[in-house]
Amino acid sequence: MAAGAAFPSLSVGWMGSASVGYVPGPPGFPVTS
Repeated sequence: MAAGAAFPSLSVGWMGSASVGYVPGPPGFPVTS
């Protein structure tokens, strides 16, 4: 999980959105899962 590795403190909040497979990261970088 790229989001968990890059943003461990925010991974929980983005975990639900990451389920779609593609979600824009907090800083603006695209995060693929």
